[in-house]
Amino acid sequence: MQFITDKQTLEDLNLPGKYKKNSVFSLFNRTQTFGGERVLETIFSTPYASVEPIRQRTEFIAFVRQIGTGFPIDLDDLAAAQLYHQSDVKISAFYSFAKSLRRRTFRMLGTAQEDTLFQNGMFAATRMLSQLHLWLLDVKKRDKNDALRYVEVDNDVLIEQRNLLEFLSMHTEREDPSLFSIAKMDYLIRGKYNHVLQQAFRIIYNFDAYISISSVANEKGFQPALALEASSRSIRIEDGYHATMPKAIGNPMDYDSEQNLTFLTGANMAGKSTYMKSFGILIYLAHLGFPVPAKRMEFAVRDGLYTSINVSDDLSMGQSHYYAEVMRVKQVAQEVNKGKKLVIIFDELFKGTNVKDAFDATLAITQAFQAHKDCQFLISTHIVEVGEKLRDQHESNIRFSYLPTIMQGHIPTYTYQLESGISADKHGMILIEKEGILTLLENKNA
Repeated sequence: MQFITDKQTLEDLNLPGKYKKNSVFSLFNRTQTFGGERVLETIFSTPYASVEPIRQRTEFIAFVRQIGTGFPIDLDDLAAAQLYHQSDVKISAFYSFAKSLRRRTFRMLGTAQEDTLFQNGMFAATRMLSQLHLWLLDVKKRDKNDALRYVEVDNDVLIEQRNLLEFLSMHTEREDPSLFSIAKMDYLIRGKYNHVLQQAFRIIYNFDAYISISSVANEKGFQPALALEASSRSIRIEDGYHATMPKAIGNPMDYDSEQNLTFLTGANMAGKSTYMKSFGILIYLAHLGFPVPAKRMEFAVRDGLYTSINVSDDLSMGQSHYYAEVMRVKQVAQEVNKGKKLVIIFDELFKGTNVKDAFDATLAITQAFQAHKDCQFLISTHIVEVGEKLRDQHESNIRFSYLPTIMQGHIPTYTYQLESGISADKHGMILIEKEGILTLLENKNA
């Protein structure tokens, strides 16, 4: 089943985009081939919403991490083989002989470039197939749990590769292969066994993508996440941190069947948005089956993920910022009302209206959402009075957390470490005074 999300969420969390600065995709994209990059883009855009495919991918990535993350194919041979192959169209023996005769004739007339390029590509394809076959045999020996089935490598694949290589070896000559040998080899590779060559490219591209994922995970120390059945309603994250942020601070991120909503407070710059984005990224990566930036993670598989972090107005539609926020909340509420099991992240609800309206709206929306026990919610606000009201009402399924500020004289500093409770920190005027804005405006000669 497909995990659901939307463009707003992807942009809020900076997930896709190979050319986008600090995107999560670009973090994992160390592919060596264009084909591998396309495979990685497909993988990255299709998280799962069921346990088994998540566990299968997690298992396969763990296997690739174990066997090593060196790319097994010579890239020059791969490029030459791709150029030689050119298309998926199978050729006939007559076509191969006719084309070989044409190229040989041009060589005899003094124009050898086409024939040389063709032969270089054909022999590169042969070497590529041989490299892949030997590497797969070695990997197969180490594959105790049949992880290779995930990329459709089985004994039939290895047998067909072996058969093709045996036929090719019969027609390989050391120097100046005959016209017949060239035509026969070409027909075998691009004709009779064309599907084997196509299969080889697919296997290489898939391994390129998974080697890229695994090499990043090994370098960063990311850990596999354990997928649980949806009925557990549990998310346990130990020392989860932001995937692309240098020296990120780890924090717990916990939900269970008894507490499905975290109400987060803290001053500006205390780290609320980073914490919320970290949580969203962890949820998304876990549903991909990717290793995650955390010491440990287990999670009940969800149907989808929605965020509201950087909602903007839409002047072309005549929508104010507040109206855009309301419509975003309505969109999420419609999905929740369908009975879907979702993770919802709201950062600073209703920033676009006055404090009284924001208080009333945040309180009402939080109370309404927390009643949907199959969903997990992370909601932040500057209006700490909302949290105090919820706490006074003894809402037992709400966990109150905050990111503290420590004052060193008149200078605020931040631990970025989550604590239990509700923050009373308000340092907006301190920052204004620190930057000397009022003094600047009062100085008429400035």
